[in-house]
Amino acid sequence: MSWQNPFMDLHFCLSPRSLSQSLLACSRSLFIFFIFGFCGESIGQPIFSKQIILDRKGQPGAWAIPKMVVTPRGNALIVLQDRSGGDWGKPIFPVMIRSEDEGGTWSEPTRLIPDNFPRLEDCIFKPTGIVVDHVSSKIFIFISRAPLRKPDGRLLLERDFYVNLQETRNQGRAWFLIESSDDGVTWSEPRVITQQLIKKPHWQEWSPVHSGIQLTQGPYKGRLIIPVRCHCPPSDPSPSFNSRWQTNGVVFSDDNGITWTPGGTTGEHFGEASLVELSDGNIYLHQRASFSQKPQRWFATSKDGGVTFSASKLTGQRDAPCHAGIIRLKDGRLLLSHVPGPQRNNLTLSIGSKKGDVWKVLAIMDTSPTAYSDICNLPGDTFLVTYETGEKTSRQSLAVARFNMEWLESLTGF
Repeated sequence: MSWQNPFMDLHFCLSPRSLSQSLLACSRSLFIFFIFGFCGESIGQPIFSKQIILDRKGQPGAWAIPKMVVTPRGNALIVLQDRSGGDWGKPIFPVMIRSEDEGGTWSEPTRLIPDNFPRLEDCIFKPTGIVVDHVSSKIFIFISRAPLRKPDGRLLLERDFYVNLQETRNQGRAWFLIESSDDGVTWSEPRVITQQLIKKPHWQEWSPVHSGIQLTQGPYKGRLIIPVRCHCPPSDPSPSFNSRWQTNGVVFSDDNGITWTPGGTTGEHFGEASLVELSDGNIYLHQRASFSQKPQRWFATSKDGGVTFSASKLTGQRDAPCHAGIIRLKDGRLLLSHVPGPQRNNLTLSIGSKKGDVWKVLAIMDTSPTAYSDICNLPGDTFLVTYETGEKTSRQSLAVARFNMEWLESLTGF
């Protein structure tokens, strides 16, 4: 029931008190179990459960775009958007929630931007990426700021931003980084890192889009890496939006999150990506395509710590298209939470080869409307998948599915 930190000779275990709290929390939660009686430690039986942890039913807006990590103390932390409307045009605030009992119960949402932060009233703030440094025991969250309106008062929409990148920066577009040294309980004041994410002035910033990793082996051991999405037109302003200029890549840090460097990219017509370190030390990016392309998933790899990437190849999987979560299992195979499509429903769990070039479906975890997801492996081989869901729309509330290794091993094809 312990977790080996790959960077320090430390173990984190459930104490008797935390186990008692976990059992009590489970008794109060409405879980759907294949086998009743499990909470906290595995008793050697296949266990699966799911629950709504943030309910937006009957309220405007949505809990959206979750990203999840395992903290230095072995807890679960989710960062997400508290939305009043959609992607653009209405206020968005960055919030986070934590669980100290293996996903059984969760804290109330905590806003990550101070109440007196500049331009809270006329900008949107999105938490776009998160990564844990297990050397310094710090957690880093990337937050983007974009103006709600143009200077003439009209709403600033996504396509307006992409065709006027530098002008949008002049109007307030910026990037900030916050950090926590106490397992996500408190957070630092935001610091500006916009210039660190700009590779060329007429390109979009190397914009973090999901949870990151820290490399555990090889010449780049200790490097922090975040997947990014970039819009790289030949000029700015550009005459129109073209998805061929959209690509995925990474941004990385070799000084424990003090400075960040834009890395390589994976090709044209890509939307968002999730990443994982393969058992051979290479970086693997699992990607969705732009809406203008066929709804299929792609992958690319890097052998030099994210500085360059191979040409992207098809994984053989359909896509909604929608963002996905990915981790590596102890045996080197990959585990993916995703929505195969064509509609945004049927949240699916798939298993991939050690190289990520062959995939097969293991289970449909939720047949409801579902969308963006992320996945993590907690101490003691408890797995969590957080995802967007709702009754009539896939982006409304936030849910968590929870299962153990015995449940995985019971699935046909595992």
